[in-house]
Amino acid sequence: MNTVNRVTAVSLIAAMMLLAAPAAFADDSDIFGANIKPNVLIMLDNSLSMSDNVNSQSYAPATTYATVSTCGSSFNSACASAKVYRSPSWHTYLSYANSISAVNSASAQTALSTTGYWSGTISGSAVNLYVGNYINYQYAGCVGVSCPNAKMGIAKRVINNLLDSVAGVRFGVMQFTNNSSPGAGGGTMVAEIGTNVTTMKAAVDNITPFGYTPLGEFLYDGGQYFKGLAFRNGEVHASPIQASIGECQPNFIIFISDGLQNGTMDVRTEATNRRTQDHASSFTGTQNVIVHTVGFGISASEPGNVVAANDVLRTAAQNGGGQFYDTNSEPQLEEALQDAIRRIIQATFTFATPVVPTTSTTGSTKAYLAAFQSDASRPFWKGYLKAYQRDSSGLVPVDGTGVPLSSALVWEAGQVLSGAAASSRTIYTLVSGTRELFTKSNSNISQSLLGVASSTDRDKTIDFVRGLDVLDEDQDGNTSEERSWKLGDIFHSTPVLVTPPVLALNDASYQSFKTAQASRTKVLIAGANDGMIHAFRESDGAELWAFIPPQLLTGLQNLHSSSGDHRYYVDASPIAVDIKVGSTWKTIVVFGLRRGGNYYYALDITDTTNPQWMWSFTDSKMGETWSEPAIGKVNIGGTAKFAAFVGGGYDTGTNNDLGK
Repeated sequence: MNTVNRVTAVSLIAAMMLLAAPAAFADDSDIFGANIKPNVLIMLDNSLSMSDNVNSQSYAPATTYATVSTCGSSFNSACASAKVYRSPSWHTYLSYANSISAVNSASAQTALSTTGYWSGTISGSAVNLYVGNYINYQYAGCVGVSCPNAKMGIAKRVINNLLDSVAGVRFGVMQFTNNSSPGAGGGTMVAEIGTNVTTMKAAVDNITPFGYTPLGEFLYDGGQYFKGLAFRNGEVHASPIQASIGECQPNFIIFISDGLQNGTMDVRTEATNRRTQDHASSFTGTQNVIVHTVGFGISASEPGNVVAANDVLRTAAQNGGGQFYDTNSEPQLEEALQDAIRRIIQATFTFATPVVPTTSTTGSTKAYLAAFQSDASRPFWKGYLKAYQRDSSGLVPVDGTGVPLSSALVWEAGQVLSGAAASSRTIYTLVSGTRELFTKSNSNISQSLLGVASSTDRDKTIDFVRGLDVLDEDQDGNTSEERSWKLGDIFHSTPVLVTPPVLALNDASYQSFKTAQASRTKVLIAGANDGMIHAFRESDGAELWAFIPPQLLTGLQNLHSSSGDHRYYVDASPIAVDIKVGSTWKTIVVFGLRRGGNYYYALDITDTTNPQWMWSFTDSKMGETWSEPAIGKVNIGGTAKFAAFVGGGYDTGTNNDLGK
C-alpha cells in the first residue's frame, strides 16, 4: 500500500510550454516582458442634467421634504409638497393639480402616491407628472452643480479618486462638446490618455454641466480618438495606441451617463462611413475597444424613462463586450468604477496553473488560481492567488468569455495581504542553522548576510520584502508607509493545499498522528518571486507565515530596484507529504527554486501555522532545481526510509537567474 500522502492538487491546464535546446533556452518571462498598460478612456456625460442631485435614501411618501426653488417656469417658485406638477421640458415643473386625487387617472394616482412620479397619457395628451414632495426629495434642499449631492460633483470626486488610486493604467478623460442644440454635439478631449495625473485631475475639476445629451455622437467620437481620426467637431488627436505595442495593447472605454439621448444625427452618413476598410492603417490586426457603461442617477434625471435609459446603456455595453452598471449614489458609482477597473486589470493578468483539489480526498469545495501581472520596467511583478467557490457539479461558474464570475470569488490572497500591516507579517529565514525572524530589529539579519553595501541598504531591503513603500511608488514622499501590493508573482509554482492527514494506513502510529492533527489549520503553500515560500490560510487567504531560503538572501536587494529585468526566487512547485521519521509521523513540504537556484529544501509543517526547518540539499553537479520532488521509500542499510527523488536540473551556468 502506498504510504505517502501527497496532499497536492490536480492541474487542469499548463501555464506554458518551453521549446528550447538543452544548452540554451529563452526565458519564458520574455513572453510577458512588454510593459503593456491598458488604455482607459473615461467618457463623462456633462449635460445640464448632471447638475441635478442624487439622493442615497429611497423616496418615502410619508416624509415631508424641505422645499426647493425649482418649481415654476422661472425656477423660483417653491414646490408645494401636496401639489402635482407637470414637466413639459427638462428641469421645468409647472402646476398641474392641487392634489394627487385631482389627477384624472387611477394609475397615475397610484404611482404618484407611491413612487412620486408618473408618465402616460391623460385625455389624449402625454404628460410627465411629479408630486411636489418628490421634487423636493430629489433636490434634497439644494439646487445646482455646487450642491454636495449634485451628480457632476460626485462624478468628478469619484473619477479623481480613481486616478489617484490606480497604477498600471493609462487614463484619459473626454466630455461632451459645449453644444446648445440637439444632435449638434459629440465629444471633446478633457485630457488625452497618458496625461500626467495631476494635470488630468485639474482638468476634470473644470468640467461643468452644459447642453444636451448626444450619446451616440459622443461614443462615435470616442472610437475616432482610438483610431486617431477627426471628431465631429473637427478635433484630431493622435491615437493613444502605442506604436511599439500596436494590436497587443488593450483598450477600454468607461462611459458614464445619466439619461437618454437628446436629438438626432444623420445616420445615413455614419452608417456607411469607414465600414469597408480600416483608415487607421498604421496598426495591423484588430484593435477592439471594450465598452463598460455606467448609468448614474438615471432615476433622478429620467424618472419616467428609467427602463429605456438603462436599456440604451446596457445594450451599448453588451455590444461593446463590457459590463453595464446601474448606480444612484456616490458609493455605488465608486464601486462600479472600481469593478470596471478590476475587470480591465484582470484582462491583463497572466494565469499560472490552476489548482482544483479533489473533493473526495481533501474536503475542499474551492478551486485556486494563481496569477501575476508582468512589468517590464522593474524586477518585482505583482502576484495573485484567488480562491473560487465551485458549484454543485464541481466547476467554477464563468462568464461567456471563460472568466470566472466575480460572484464566485471567495478571497484573493494578494488583496488580503495588502491589507495587512508589514510589521505584523511573520517572515522567517535561516541563519547559522537557526530559524530567525526577518526583521530590522533582529541583529542576526546582518548587512553581510544580505550582501549589501550599507546598513541603510540592509534596512531598505528588509522593509521592501516585508511590504513597505521604499521606492515611493505612489510618489507622495513617504517611503515608510505600506506598499499598495506586497505579494510577488506566482509564476511557475503551482500552489499545494495542505489539509489534516487523510490516509487510511494500517499503522497505529499514523492513526494517532491523524487524530492529533485532525483539526489543524488548512493552508495553501505557494512559492513566489518575492524571495519567499508563503503559507495562506485556506479559509480566508490570510498569510500565516513566509520563509526565505537562506541561499536567496543576498539576492533580495535586487527586488527593490526601480528598473531592470524580472527576477526568480522560489519559482518551483512545492509538494506536501506525510512521512515517518524514526517513529514519528510528520507532514513536510519539499520545494526547489527552478531558475532561482540549485537547492531543494524541506520544512516540517506538521503544525501548519509554525514551520520548522528540516534540511536543504545541493550538490556540485546539481543543476537548477526544476523538478517537483517525488517521495518514496528506499532501503538504506536494511532500513526502509523516506527519500526525495529529483532530476538533475538545467546547467546553472547557462541561465542562472538567482535573484539577479
